[in-house]
Amino acid sequence: MVYSLGTLDYSTWTDEFKTKLESLGIKRTTLDNLVTDEPFIFLGSKNTGIEAIEILPVTTPANQSTLFLNEDVVGSFDTGEISTNKIGPAKSWSSVNLEIDMSNNPADDEICG
Repeated sequence: MVYSLGTLDYSTWTDEFKTKLESLGIKRTTLDNLVTDEPFIFLGSKNTGIEAIEILPVTTPANQSTLFLNEDVVGSFDTGEISTNKIGPAKSWSSVNLEIDMSNNPADDEICG
């Protein structure tokens, strides 16, 4: 899922970046026609050849539109990884709260960090 939030000038997007978005099934014509601050939601799968779901504003002004996506996202993988850029700096952490649903075989689950 790719979505916009806040002020965004799409004219700064490079062809290389747009090509990466195309790999998610987002049409180049849609990317080329986005207007500054126009909200969007795209839901696609990487390198499947299937077009992404594209939610764009239908009211004006577009930058005051509310967009909704009501879709089930179903995965078929039994492994995966979620990572993020470094958060901080912090001298120390007093606590971290995680909400994790373990798999059907918890012996295979591993949390690193």
